[in-house]
Amino acid sequence: VPRAREGESELVSREEILLPDRQSAELAAAARRNTPAAVNRIPLEYVDDTLAFNPEWVVDRIAPRPVLFVTTDDDRLVPPEESAELYARAGEPKQLVVLKGYGHYEVYGPPAFDKVMAATIDWYQRHLPPRAT
Repeated sequence: VPRAREGESELVSREEILLPDRQSAELAAAARRNTPAAVNRIPLEYVDDTLAFNPEWVVDRIAPRPVLFVTTDDDRLVPPEESAELYARAGEPKQLVVLKGYGHYEVYGPPAFDKVMAATIDWYQRHLPPRAT
Protein backbone atom coordinates (compact mmCIF):
# COMPACT_ATOMS: atom_id res chain seq x y z
CA VAL A 1 0.00 0.00 0.00
CA PRO A 2 1.40 3.38 -0.97
CA ARG A 3 0.54 4.98 2.37
CA ALA A 4 2.64 2.50 4.36
CA ARG A 5 5.56 2.54 1.92
CA GLU A 6 5.68 6.17 0.85
CA GLY A 7 3.65 8.01 3.46
CA GLU A 8 1.11 9.17 0.91
CA SER A 9 -2.46 8.00 0.77
CA GLU A 10 -3.81 6.50 -2.42
CA LEU A 11 -6.45 8.62 -4.15
CA VAL A 12 -9.68 6.82 -4.93
CA SER A 13 -12.96 7.76 -6.56
CA ARG A 14 -15.49 9.31 -4.17
CA GLU A 15 -18.04 6.71 -5.26
CA GLU A 16 -15.77 3.88 -4.09
CA ILE A 17 -15.88 5.29 -0.55
CA LEU A 18 -19.14 7.14 -0.04
CA LEU A 19 -21.37 4.53 -1.74
CA PRO A 20 -24.38 6.78 -2.23
CA ASP A 21 -27.70 5.61 -3.58
CA ARG A 22 -28.28 6.13 -7.31
CA GLN A 23 -30.18 9.41 -6.93
CA SER A 24 -27.56 10.89 -4.60
CA ALA A 25 -24.75 9.75 -6.91
CA GLU A 26 -26.42 11.39 -9.92
CA LEU A 27 -27.04 14.67 -8.08
CA ALA A 28 -23.49 14.79 -6.70
CA ALA A 29 -21.98 13.98 -10.10
CA ALA A 30 -24.07 16.68 -11.79
CA ALA A 31 -22.98 19.25 -9.20
CA ARG A 32 -19.30 18.33 -9.59
CA ARG A 33 -19.52 18.34 -13.39
CA ASN A 34 -20.15 22.10 -13.42
CA THR A 35 -17.66 22.91 -10.66
CA PRO A 36 -14.03 22.82 -11.84
CA ALA A 37 -12.70 22.83 -8.27
CA ALA A 38 -14.89 19.90 -7.20
CA VAL A 39 -13.09 16.97 -5.62
CA ASN A 40 -13.64 13.72 -7.51
CA ARG A 41 -10.90 11.67 -5.88
CA ILE A 42 -10.22 11.54 -2.15
CA PRO A 43 -7.39 10.10 -0.04
CA LEU A 44 -8.01 6.57 1.16
CA GLU A 45 -6.95 7.71 4.64
CA TYR A 46 -10.25 9.62 4.69
CA VAL A 47 -11.90 6.25 5.34
CA ASP A 48 -9.75 5.68 8.42
CA ASP A 49 -10.50 9.16 9.73
CA THR A 50 -14.22 8.80 9.05
CA LEU A 51 -14.48 5.39 10.68
CA ALA A 52 -12.49 6.55 13.69
CA PHE A 53 -14.84 9.46 14.38
CA ASN A 54 -18.18 8.86 16.04
CA PRO A 55 -20.14 12.07 16.68
CA GLU A 56 -22.27 10.29 19.29
CA TRP A 57 -19.17 10.20 21.48
CA VAL A 58 -18.91 13.99 21.68
CA VAL A 59 -22.25 15.58 20.87
CA ASP A 60 -23.27 15.77 24.52
CA ARG A 61 -20.21 17.95 25.19
CA ILE A 62 -21.27 20.74 22.82
CA ALA A 63 -23.75 22.31 25.27
CA PRO A 64 -24.22 25.02 26.29
CA ARG A 65 -23.25 26.01 22.73
CA PRO A 66 -26.23 26.04 20.38
CA VAL A 67 -26.43 23.22 17.84
CA LEU A 68 -28.67 22.99 14.78
CA PHE A 69 -29.22 19.65 13.05
CA VAL A 70 -30.65 19.67 9.52
CA THR A 71 -31.68 16.44 7.83
CA THR A 72 -34.19 15.15 5.32
CA ASP A 73 -36.74 12.40 5.64
CA ASP A 74 -35.38 10.65 2.53
CA ASP A 75 -31.62 10.92 3.15
CA ARG A 76 -30.10 7.63 2.03
CA LEU A 77 -26.52 8.69 2.68
CA VAL A 78 -26.95 9.82 6.31
CA PRO A 79 -30.18 8.26 7.56
CA PRO A 80 -32.43 10.75 9.39
CA GLU A 81 -32.44 8.39 12.37
CA GLU A 82 -28.76 9.21 12.89
CA SER A 83 -29.53 12.92 13.07
CA ALA A 84 -32.39 12.21 15.47
CA GLU A 85 -30.02 10.16 17.65
CA LEU A 86 -27.50 13.02 17.75
CA TYR A 87 -30.27 15.47 18.55
CA ALA A 88 -31.49 13.27 21.41
CA ARG A 89 -28.00 13.12 22.91
CA ALA A 90 -27.24 16.84 22.53
CA GLY A 91 -27.85 19.32 25.30
CA GLU A 92 -29.83 22.54 24.99
CA PRO A 93 -30.08 24.78 23.13
CA LYS A 94 -30.70 22.52 20.16
CA GLN A 95 -33.02 22.20 17.20
CA LEU A 96 -33.72 19.44 14.69
CA VAL A 97 -35.03 20.46 11.26
CA VAL A 98 -36.36 17.62 9.09
CA LEU A 99 -37.08 18.60 5.50
CA LYS A 100 -39.84 16.43 4.06
CA GLY A 101 -39.59 14.97 0.57
CA TYR A 102 -35.89 15.53 -0.11
CA GLY A 103 -32.77 13.40 -0.33
CA HIS A 104 -29.25 14.13 0.91
CA TYR A 105 -27.96 16.17 -2.02
CA GLU A 106 -31.26 17.84 -2.87
CA VAL A 107 -30.77 20.28 0.02
CA TYR A 108 -28.02 22.01 -1.98
CA GLY A 109 -30.46 23.33 -4.58
CA PRO A 110 -33.82 25.10 -4.62
CA PRO A 111 -36.36 24.80 -3.14
CA ALA A 112 -34.83 22.77 -0.28
CA PHE A 113 -31.77 25.04 -0.03
CA ASP A 114 -34.04 28.01 0.60
CA LYS A 115 -35.65 26.12 3.50
CA VAL A 116 -32.25 25.19 4.93
CA MET A 117 -31.10 28.81 4.72
CA ALA A 118 -34.31 30.13 6.33
CA ALA A 119 -33.92 27.72 9.27
CA THR A 120 -30.20 28.48 9.57
CA ILE A 121 -30.63 32.25 9.47
CA ASP A 122 -33.40 32.06 12.06
CA TRP A 123 -31.16 29.90 14.27
CA TYR A 124 -28.22 32.28 13.95
CA GLN A 125 -30.37 35.30 14.69
CA ARG A 126 -31.67 33.69 17.87
CA HIS A 127 -28.43 32.17 19.12
CA LEU A 128 -25.61 34.21 17.58
CA PRO A 129 -26.81 37.80 17.78
CA PRO A 130 -24.39 40.57 16.84
CA ARG A 131 -22.31 41.86 19.71
CA ALA A 132 -22.67 45.45 20.81
CA THR A 133 -19.54 47.45 20.13
